[in-house]
Amino acid sequence: MRLNDPNKRFQGDVFSLTGYTDSSVSMFSSSIVHPFHDCLLFDESFIPARSPNPVDHRGRKVYLNAYAVDFWRLESKKALERDNGISENRVWSLIHSFSATLLKIKDALLAIGRSKDPFVELMVELANEYDKKFCVAFSMKQKNRVSIEAVE
Repeated sequence: MRLNDPNKRFQGDVFSLTGYTDSSVSMFSSSIVHPFHDCLLFDESFIPARSPNPVDHRGRKVYLNAYAVDFWRLESKKALERDNGISENRVWSLIHSFSATLLKIKDALLAIGRSKDPFVELMVELANEYDKKFCVAFSMKQKNRVSIEAVE
């Protein structure tokens, strides 16, 4: 998101009033909520995002897999099977779920976002390219998906 901003900044100018810098702001702390309303309760479990340094309820670091990124980079189901010791069925399920999620996010952004918004355009491109790589790797035909972008 930072790279998508013309000023290459993550936070807006309103945060300069709070004294927080780009590196100190976290949407998983009170950095974002309290500048606007002191009485607003904040529960990160309701935010559909991932903390840069996730921890469990005991404060232990949570290690996340990188199947989606590895697949994007390598475009190979065989490499995922070999390197992670998982079956082809499990690879298909993991990558299919991630691709379907990207497509749903794309459709939602197209429904609520401006068509020429750089973030919307980036997510449309990402979802379409990931779905194409998924279909090619598993020898599937790409569905002719009817989405809001096709209607415009």
